[in-house]
Amino acid sequence: MATQFRRTDEYDGASEILTVVHLESGCLAIQVTTGPEIGDDFAGLYDLDGEQIGYVGGFEVAEDVPADVASAIEENWATGNRTVERL
Repeated sequence: MATQFRRTDEYDGASEILTVVHLESGCLAIQVTTGPEIGDDFAGLYDLDGEQIGYVGGFEVAEDVPADVASAIEENWATGNRTVERL
């Protein structure tokens, strides 16, 4: 299952990339950046419900995302005028 998603604002077309990551604690989280490349600006690290989290130590990009987690991201991160799609 995809590990990256694009959230796009339908009004101005601005988008951000949501990447599923594994924290050192073993939990999954979402890294938000301005684009899919390593040099793109980091916007924050969030739990799966969209609450920003502080420093958690290291993390790495998840190799695979369970289908239920991917569906939850698509549903829960699409708010108001923002849509979410798997990349």
